[in-house]
Amino acid sequence: MLSFRNYNSLLTLPGVVLSGVFVYFMLSYILIPFKISLPLSIITSVLIFGLAKYYSVQKEENNIKENNVRNTETMPQSNLHNIIFMITYVVLLLVLVNSSTSTTSGIFIDWDKITPLQGLNLAAAIAFSFFLPGYALVTIVNKKYKLRFLLKLLLAYLFSILITGFGGYVNGSFGYSMSNTTMYFIGSYILIFLFYLQQINAFSRDFYRVTTCSKSISKIGRRLLDNYSLVIVFSSLFALVILYTYYLDDGKIVVDEWYHHGRALLIGSGLFKELGPSDLYIPPFFSSLLAAFFNLSGSPSVNAYVSISFLNIVPVFAFYYFFTNWIPRDKQRAALLASTLFMLSAGFGWLYLINSAVIDSHQVTFSASTSLNLVSQTFRKTFDIETPTTFVNVGHPDVTTPLIIIALPAGFTLLGLIKEVKLFNLKNDDNTSSRPKSRFRILACIAIVTTVSFLGILSHDEFYLFIIVASAAMVVFFRLLPINVNYSIFFVSFLSAI
Repeated sequence: MLSFRNYNSLLTLPGVVLSGVFVYFMLSYILIPFKISLPLSIITSVLIFGLAKYYSVQKEENNIKENNVRNTETMPQSNLHNIIFMITYVVLLLVLVNSSTSTTSGIFIDWDKITPLQGLNLAAAIAFSFFLPGYALVTIVNKKYKLRFLLKLLLAYLFSILITGFGGYVNGSFGYSMSNTTMYFIGSYILIFLFYLQQINAFSRDFYRVTTCSKSISKIGRRLLDNYSLVIVFSSLFALVILYTYYLDDGKIVVDEWYHHGRALLIGSGLFKELGPSDLYIPPFFSSLLAAFFNLSGSPSVNAYVSISFLNIVPVFAFYYFFTNWIPRDKQRAALLASTLFMLSAGFGWLYLINSAVIDSHQVTFSASTSLNLVSQTFRKTFDIETPTTFVNVGHPDVTTPLIIIALPAGFTLLGLIKEVKLFNLKNDDNTSSRPKSRFRILACIAIVTTVSFLGILSHDEFYLFIIVASAAMVVFFRLLPINVNYSIFFVSFLSAI
């Protein structure tokens, strides 16, 4: 006898297969190359399967899973994740120190000529530029407030970008060559790590107890199994990022990426102080971040830039966090579909294109030039073929640019923080002994909101739209917000960041 879950899986398979075949047929019909249409149809099928499985789970079964998660959260806490983080941090820091002494010639080499050591250096530079130092700082805050795992990752990502990018920004403003300031970056990473060790009591004997490690590992495995459909959907979206960046661009940078790359080289050389003031079109923070990252990686700059294309998935995670915080608890299952549509929905111009292709095939011989003409005609009619209404993995705006990998994640994280009750629960307490803790919490909250806002403002001018929306939301939806949260902190932080 088949279980209910397996029976549902069998029922979804025909629809999943037919969806993939339909996508492949439509793409092939308008002469999209096989190397694009085949992987795109496969990824689409897997994505639809994950969505179907996620929404076919019975509500009662989902409630049981939520109860199991709550029960596992009462288990004794283990320091296993901190120990793993410490080892990873130290090893990659040593790699980073070694790569800082190496020099590269040229801006690009073939990917098959990249040595394992260069790949390791590149991985270390990515880790320190976009995750590790920020995670160390967030762990200090999380020790007191127990933030959600997704929020911790987003804050770690944003804090790390600000640390590295602001260092490059200051160096470029004073006209210093980036190669002469590498030790300052490494020194700041060491100081953050030492502060992290002191805050988590890593120098005490009890810290290295491993009695609950097996329980922690089983807890992680159980959560992954309970949410396997969620993993499938986000893995499919990540596969689309890989397809649209690394695969389609053939391991090279394109369009606007060349502009940011060129200005990063200018900042890294120390000439930005003289030549930079003439270029005020886009804030230079992102190029400063790239300049610092190129220098830390010890790799050709184009290869280093291409390697961070996977960061285009971060806005999707940030949107998912924002959406789950704002909608009612009983409707949070809609967040997965909303995140998928946030990345993929781009209007219905493709329907007009397919209809035109079918009509045109009865009149003239269908060819590559005819296909391009149809795309051009559809763009003039619907606009969303060449300039789609989504942000991620499209040609307008281009991938791996400040709006995509900094401003959007910072903006959606900022909007989600408005409903983060655990962090901003500042209910007054008459107990005088708790006043120092309350003051620390207020300062921590202001620091987090100010940091996220300041980073967004530095990265892209359109971030001000998020500040306007956040300010309006706290006024318009005041009665829907938690009453024990002091929202004046947000306005103070906005003014400080501006």
